Amino acid sequence: MFTGRAIDNVHFQGDQRSINRLVELGKAFDFMEYPNRTHGITEGRGTQLHVHTLISRYLEEHLPAGAR
Repeated sequence: MFTGRAIDNVHFQGDQRSINRLVELGKAFDFMEYPNRTHGITEGRGTQLHVHTLISRYLEEHLPAGAR
């Protein structure tokens, strides 16, 4: 879950409820907050590289190599 904090129609309380529910259900999840970014999460030096690095790492860790 990635979230930008500079969005006026998405509130941190919603993220907190989602996180609490995932914990209640025993679900594993990854969360990254990007302060002062919008939904595009493009503002700020290094932000896009950081997001894409996390996505790439996640895919490498959670998807098997090779064809199915």
